[in-house]
Amino acid sequence: MHILENVKDFGAQGDGITRDDNAINQAIEQSKYGIYFPEGEYIISNPIRLRSNLKIYGTVNTIVKIVDNADESLFSVFVSEGSRKENIEIKNIIVDGNRSNNIQHGLPDANGNQPPYWSGYINALINITNVSNITLLNLKILNSWGSGIWITNCLDVKVSDCIVRDYRISGIAIRSNPDVCEDNDDIISSENIIVSNNSCSGGVVGIHSIFGVKNVRIMNNYCFNNKDQNRFPLGYKGKYPKLYPDKEGFKDVLLDGYKSPAFEGDGAGIELTGKYTQPKANVNEQIIITNNHCENNMVGIRSEEDTRHTIISNNMCVGNLTHGIFIFSSRFISINGNNCNNNGRTGITIEKLDKDIPNLGSTARPEQLIVTSNLIFRNAYYGIKLIGVWQCNISNNSLSGNNTSEQADGSEIGLFAIEESNIETNLIIGNQFVSYDLRGKFGIYCPDESSTRYSNIPTPS
Repeated sequence: MHILENVKDFGAQGDGITRDDNAINQAIEQSKYGIYFPEGEYIISNPIRLRSNLKIYGTVNTIVKIVDNADESLFSVFVSEGSRKENIEIKNIIVDGNRSNNIQHGLPDANGNQPPYWSGYINALINITNVSNITLLNLKILNSWGSGIWITNCLDVKVSDCIVRDYRISGIAIRSNPDVCEDNDDIISSENIIVSNNSCSGGVVGIHSIFGVKNVRIMNNYCFNNKDQNRFPLGYKGKYPKLYPDKEGFKDVLLDGYKSPAFEGDGAGIELTGKYTQPKANVNEQIIITNNHCENNMVGIRSEEDTRHTIISNNMCVGNLTHGIFIFSSRFISINGNNCNNNGRTGITIEKLDKDIPNLGSTARPEQLIVTSNLIFRNAYYGIKLIGVWQCNISNNSLSGNNTSEQADGSEIGLFAIEESNIETNLIIGNQFVSYDLRGKFGIYCPDESSTRYSNIPTPS
């Protein structure tokens, strides 16, 4: 068994007062295999820098916390950057961003305007770039001014059994960013990732795959209370801040000129974001999202921006503010065996952008999707809604009791497709609709004649 160096042997106090970052970094530099944190609260005013072949272990009561009123560039606790590294493991540590004692960047005024000096960096408490073979296990990541965990341009990653709470952007973000590559040995995208058995709550997005990741499995996670309002400073009661792309947005320390793309109404338990905001990136592909529970988010599961070859299966999407599952300009997606109920708008929505995107053209249109064997009930507007999709198979779904909202526009409709949005050559087959054949109600509303519909079963309640 490899012996890990005790950080207290290098002068760390863990008393909640002393700044221990110099002692911790010294322990990492001098250790052969890694370091161990005994129980205690370790205050840092500079990041802990990671190297290759390093284990960092704590106990269930080990806390590493950012100092009060930290310099605005200190929004990462554990950092790996620069030249390519390998074999890093962090386990059994509470990482506290101390968000409530680091609001030094200016609250929005009562009209929602940010002060001109406000910056709001969107770094992450654990920020790992250009590393192969990473394990993050049984961590608590709390109170981040930015995100919880960023994994950027990394290979063979496992993030498991972690609790991430009260962040302002993403809980766990798997990212690819070609702009940070410096030499030919650098990793150019994140691949071979497992994100499992985590709990993510209190930010904009719980688990985020962004800018062209590949071969990612997101499974058995619980994502709740992720919506755009969580990005505001704690206790803020004013209007919606004007901080979107052409305004005073968040700055990314890695991307000069980058502005946060979030708009009012954004947020998801799990989200796949592709090329539009990072044209140099590849598309997201080969992603499996399965057995997750997404509740009380803005959207349960969201896939957008030319994400491809993705399976969304056996998830529970319940009580989200808008859609259970929202597929936006993605292709070659299988949506099967999900339970989407009691969502604020629809169980499943699939739609295209209202215009083509530069460098992507018609890929903004969803195509070749399979939506099958989903249980969809008691959503406020529609069970399934299609806008501008092409060559999709909608089959063997069970839809019942949708359009529960008093504000819903129209009769109770299980599947709603808009004629003028160019719905065509879709196959709608074998779906069962409960209580949709009486009093002017519809099981299916799809005027397009090129969409084939047969063997669907209306069943009165």
